[in-house]
Amino acid sequence: IRLILHLAAPVVIALNVVLPIVVVVLFSREFAPTVDILEWQIAGDLLRFVASVLATALLVKAGSVARLAPEIAGAISLVGLSLVGLSALGLWGVGLGYVASYVFYLAVMTLALSRYGYRPSGATVRHVGVAFAGALSVPIAVQIVGSWHGRLVGIPVALAFAAWTVKSLDVRRLLLEAMGRTVRT
Repeated sequence: IRLILHLAAPVVIALNVVLPIVVVVLFSREFAPTVDILEWQIAGDLLRFVASVLATALLVKAGSVARLAPEIAGAISLVGLSLVGLSALGLWGVGLGYVASYVFYLAVMTLALSRYGYRPSGATVRHVGVAFAGALSVPIAVQIVGSWHGRLVGIPVALAFAAWTVKSLDVRRLLLEAMGRTVRT
C-alpha cells in the first residue's frame, strides 16, 4: 500500500494540476466542464488504489463470496453519494460523492479484513492520510480560489511528494543497482 502511495500520489497531484489542458488536448473544449468532476475523481482514485489492494487480500483470504458484500456496499455508496452530491452541489458534487464513496469503501474493506486479523499499521494509516490530503489539495484549492489559479498549489505539493518518494525509495540506489554498479553504503 505504501509503495503504491509513493508512486501514485505525485502523479495524481500533478495530473490534477494539468487536468484542464489534458482534457482539452485529449478530447475537446466541449469536455471542459468534466474537469469539475474529474479533479475530485482523480483524488478519489488514490483511495481506490489502496482499496484494490485490500480487496485482493480479502479475495485471497476469504474467497469471492466474502468479497461480494463490500463490493455491493461500495457500488451502492458510489451511486447514492454521487446523486446526493449532484443534487446538493451541482456537477462538482458528483466528484465529491465519488471521493466520499471511496472513503466508505476503504473503511468497509478494512473492516471486512479485520475479521481475518488485518490491522493497518499506524505508519500506513498516516501515509494514506498524508497522500490523500495531498491529492485533495488541488480540488480544494480550486474551490476556495474559484478559478484555475487554485491548481498552482499542486505544483509544490507534487514536487514535495516526488522528493519524498525519491528519498523513501532510495531511487538513486535502485538505479545504480539496475545498471549493475555497486553501491557503497
